[in-house]
Amino acid sequence: SSSSSSLSPSVLADYLPQAVVAKIKQPSLFDFTRLAQQRRPFIITGAIGHWPALKKWGDIAYIRETCGYRSVPVEIGSSYLDEEWSQRIMTVNEFLDRYVLSSTRTKDKEEEEEEA
Repeated sequence: SSSSSSLSPSVLADYLPQAVVAKIKQPSLFDFTRLAQQRRPFIITGAIGHWPALKKWGDIAYIRETCGYRSVPVEIGSSYLDEEWSQRIMTVNEFLDRYVLSSTRTKDKEEEEEEA
């Protein structure tokens, strides 16, 4: 019989200090399976550097060209519990212009002002 005060491994993992989380560089399938069976968190490094998505999805021009015209639902606000929270349908291009690129420009301006 399990005690009601014991934590499941997935909940316990949230409370473990970060120092005990193993970092594994490009594990083989065997090593990955062995680590996963231990039911402890681990970090995989160096495993996706060759993925084309890393370059393509970081390129705003590529995103605009391939899916900028598509309409997507966008949640506006920091939490759906806030009164200001809403949801809008907009194109990917509109989302990029309003929320991604405008915040980048704002951060760039703030950094320039701090340097002056």
